[in-house]
Amino acid sequence: MEDFSFTGLGTRWSVLIDGEPFRDQAKDAVLRYVEGFERRFSRFLPGSEVNAFRESPAGDFVLSQELALLLAAADRLRTLTAGAYDPA
Repeated sequence: MEDFSFTGLGTRWSVLIDGEPFRDQAKDAVLRYVEGFERRFSRFLPGSEVNAFRESPAGDFVLSQELALLLAAADRLRTLTAGAYDPA
């Protein structure tokens, strides 16, 4: 087992990898996923899908399935916390 740490999405991550033969591939897959997620959904990156949605004029906007799922989960959290968490 190996503990692998990195910074992504504005926080420090620590991932425990179990499986010697695929350790390097697992590290690469985790890094690619987090980097891709950040590029698509960070509100701090001008070209992200989140910012395209936020900056679009009122009306219809086609969301990716992933962004639709994130927004639905955020809305559930807003409801469960009685508005203490607000994705807006």
